[in-house]
Amino acid sequence: MKLPSLAMRFEFPKGIAVDDLGHLYVADDGNCRVQKFDTNGNFISEWGKRD
Repeated sequence: MKLPSLAMRFEFPKGIAVDDLGHLYVADDGNCRVQKFDTNGNFISEWGKRD
């Protein structure tokens, strides 16, 4: 198993959601962002950033 880079790791994830296409969204409170992943767990994009 390959570990994600430090930039991709979660710090206090607070919530998750799945859309109609199976994409996973993770709200990461510690990093002040939401990350989107495909159905295989591959990173797609992110919104927000830590100041």
